[in-house]
Amino acid sequence: MRRDKETDAGEISLGRAFLNWKTVVALIVAGLIVYAFSRWFGKEDLVRLRGYLHGINPGLFALGFLVHYVAYLFLGLRYTLLLKNCGVKISLWQGILTCFMGAATNAAVPGQVGDLYRAYLLRRHLNVHVGQGLGANMAERILDFAFVFGLFFIMSWVLFGRGSDALVSRLLELGLYMLGAAVLVLVLLLVHPTRRLVLSIFRGKVREFVGKFIDGITGSMQRNWEWLIATSAGVWAMESLRFYFVSNALGVHMTIPQIIFTVMATTLLASVPVSISGLGLVEGSATALLTIFRIDAALGLAIIIVDRLISFVSVAVFGLAAFIFFKRAS
Repeated sequence: MRRDKETDAGEISLGRAFLNWKTVVALIVAGLIVYAFSRWFGKEDLVRLRGYLHGINPGLFALGFLVHYVAYLFLGLRYTLLLKNCGVKISLWQGILTCFMGAATNAAVPGQVGDLYRAYLLRRHLNVHVGQGLGANMAERILDFAFVFGLFFIMSWVLFGRGSDALVSRLLELGLYMLGAAVLVLVLLLVHPTRRLVLSIFRGKVREFVGKFIDGITGSMQRNWEWLIATSAGVWAMESLRFYFVSNALGVHMTIPQIIFTVMATTLLASVPVSISGLGLVEGSATALLTIFRIDAALGLAIIIVDRLISFVSVAVFGLAAFIFFKRAS
């Protein structure tokens, strides 16, 4: 496919995206969070942490690793459905690869740049308008967030009833505000008068971009709801199963509600834009959450570290390798 001037102008350099002041600030913030959290740990805690990590069951770790990447099958299938609703046809392999490259970019660069990179890939290879691609990505985010917060709320009620921990209460408040904002935006865009009002604010190419963005959000969610829900359930089932294998690899046997609760809480924490994928914040807060289930802090941190090695570090490493490979191939 011939690349036009608009495509060339919109090309994204991941190198420039990574080597900028935002990334540096995000890494500094993550470092400060890790340092503050490490102050809670004494030498004995670090010795126990090292012992827990050395005693990991490699077979169960491998199963957790495998399950995490099986989740991309569900992610890719759901992405093809969202784009199909917009009139864009891509293969399942293209959907899987696009979702993975987006996740890898988010694991290396702050600010959810991976969503922009996915839209760029659609533009480059399928000539899909960037605004429409971003709209489909936003619809996917709304769908995911509804699942995450819904499961987090249900599991919180099952585990704690009305007597939840302060940290759990803060996460519930954060999730409720974010979900309310997402639903409000979606409803406003679905109502034609407010949609026209939004478009009337802009002019020229900006108006075209905003229009395509709105079309991407509303169009991608207009049908195939049963399959969108089923694939979303598959994604979060795999994420929860990964955490099950990781915790058992370290000798910790948690109940299903505890596992789902922790995975959803970790996802909510990772969405807070203070560092790259919540680096530092996730490790500290998730460890504190595990102590609610009477899991030793050092053991809890070991579980979170191993889980993040799979869901965060491995994705960034494999994503970088894939980016270099495809860049050379092209």
